[in-house]
Amino acid sequence: MMSGKNFFLLSISAIILLFSQCKTSDDEEPTGPQTMRDLNVPAGFNYNTSHNVSVKVIIPEGVPWRTTYVMSTDESNTFLKAMPTDSVERSMESYIHIPTYMDHVLIRYADGTLCETATVPVVNGSVEHTLTKKKFDATSLSMEVDTDGDHVIDPEDDYPNDSSRAYNIFYPGGENMKNRGTNVVIPWASYAFEDLWPGYGDYDFNDVVIDFYYMVVVCNTLFHGQYIVEVHPSYKIRAIGATFENGFGMEMMGIPHEHVANIQWRYDDGSWSDDFSSLLTEGYVSLRDNNVEDGQDDAVTIVTDNVENILPNPGGSSFVNTVQSAPYEPPVTIHLKIEFPWENRPFYGCSIPWYAYPWTTTALCYDDVNPFIIVDGERGKEVHLPDFPPTDLVNMSYFGTQNDDSDPATGRYYKSVNNLPWAIDISYSFEYPLEKNDIIFAYPEFVGWAESGGSVNPDWYLPEHAEESHVYQVP
Repeated sequence: MMSGKNFFLLSISAIILLFSQCKTSDDEEPTGPQTMRDLNVPAGFNYNTSHNVSVKVIIPEGVPWRTTYVMSTDESNTFLKAMPTDSVERSMESYIHIPTYMDHVLIRYADGTLCETATVPVVNGSVEHTLTKKKFDATSLSMEVDTDGDHVIDPEDDYPNDSSRAYNIFYPGGENMKNRGTNVVIPWASYAFEDLWPGYGDYDFNDVVIDFYYMVVVCNTLFHGQYIVEVHPSYKIRAIGATFENGFGMEMMGIPHEHVANIQWRYDDGSWSDDFSSLLTEGYVSLRDNNVEDGQDDAVTIVTDNVENILPNPGGSSFVNTVQSAPYEPPVTIHLKIEFPWENRPFYGCSIPWYAYPWTTTALCYDDVNPFIIVDGERGKEVHLPDFPPTDLVNMSYFGTQNDDSDPATGRYYKSVNNLPWAIDISYSFEYPLEKNDIIFAYPEFVGWAESGGSVNPDWYLPEHAEESHVYQVP
């Protein structure tokens, strides 16, 4: 006969077994990655949300030389303004840098009256198109004026009285055609950093959030391409989700430090200054006479050695603009002007044509812009975008330690063993995650994008894909 104790134990076991078999779907184990660290990312993926695209436009016979515009299909952003670079083939050849999700661009010649405007696909990283001539009144062309004689007529010239300058070209775009009479409206892109490298962070990508755009001023040389007169980076410091006091800088890879004439800076409403003492207060950055950082072969600009001095903490939290309940601090923008002397002007684009010599031995395109943060006042501790190299002043002993899996011998930098980054470059003004909110919950489409190596969800970062409960909302 079964004892009362044994009967009780058997009854309890039966109840537990029955309960386990009747679990509802709400009690099931969660599926999918629970943190960014769970992702399975291809080794070669570099997390690019934008890319360089080569452009070649053939101009028909009988059409005068005018500016070619490459624009977004809604005509809101202009990515390139350029004159013909080959008089025999009658072609304009250059590069644009556009979001990877953009599969078509619009090509307009001059004001659209000389040739048919066309929407052209982006195929394998290139755009090619032959313009179709329109009927036009040739006598009216004699009325067009080129005051400074640089072969760019005044309605198309951003500097009609200065032959050493012709166009302002923006990344990520945004300036519409000058001769349409529109105001300049410039969108921003974003850099977002994790600062615990070489250890993993919490992957909310809000330790340092900086919006940016670059304006490049080029001169025009008919049939000889464009050369950079000045680069105007603008950096808007938006959020600091870190207890470290981090600096921020940018390297122009391949541009020797001595090829820069001078660097100046200003706030939105300020005047240009070449005195960086109020931006560099921590004592670990030394500048050359032209305001590039000392000790570097390439031209490196340190925008600030402590972002907290630029975007101060308003109190109520350890962080700035990453905790919803804490006071909001309006972002602060710093504008730079990097000037090049005539004899060392870089070629604008991603290759150097044979005719560049002796003007320059270097070329600059957006892929050569190398942003980074300096972690907690330690000059040798830099965090860069994945597969971007460090500057000459980095402490190489950090590579290969903790969670970092960099291999300088193969050009692999700032990736973990499972190919995770510590920084991302986003082709939009990023609505970044709240403090301690993993990016995969703020942007669920990030998972498919990263694990596919970028082949799906290329626009994962646009606001319509965000989970608002995980994203910081500006008050």
